[in-house]
Amino acid sequence: MKEVIKVEGVDMFPYVQSLVLTQDEDFHKKNFIDQFSNKKLRYRCLFEKSKEQADKLEVYFHLHESEELEDLVSLPEKICMYGAFRQTVVFQMKSSGNIREMTEKEKTKFTRLITERLNGKNIGDILPTTPSHEETLKALEFLKSGKFYYFEPLEYAYRTYLRN
Repeated sequence: MKEVIKVEGVDMFPYVQSLVLTQDEDFHKKNFIDQFSNKKLRYRCLFEKSKEQADKLEVYFHLHESEELEDLVSLPEKICMYGAFRQTVVFQMKSSGNIREMTEKEKTKFTRLITERLNGKNIGDILPTTPSHEETLKALEFLKSGKFYYFEPLEYAYRTYLRN
């Protein structure tokens, strides 16, 4: 994967349509990442670009108890977030950074914003694909249990491929 400067990563990463979380830095070498694989996690993920720092992106996301990842049980300091989106070519994105559980204040704000977005309100972070009515209901139901995380990307990389 080609590394990019943080400003480019901050601009590109919110376009991802799917998300995969892992501690495996080489996940992309063993697995194909496409824009359709894990869209339900993207529905419960919020990307906030810093107004003060052009190279800072904050990512808030929720994992339902049925989705809990083995990699997050001990809550490592560093984790990788992979995703993909399609334009003329497909972009496979990778970001590595720090992770922690959200504070209660962050969790309250996140839940409100995600609920508003899923109900059709523009909150700034626009989903690349609109969830179906069933996907919206499931995402709202999932928010009732599970864990809430904050991810601070520190490095970005991507690769592209042409669609057939």
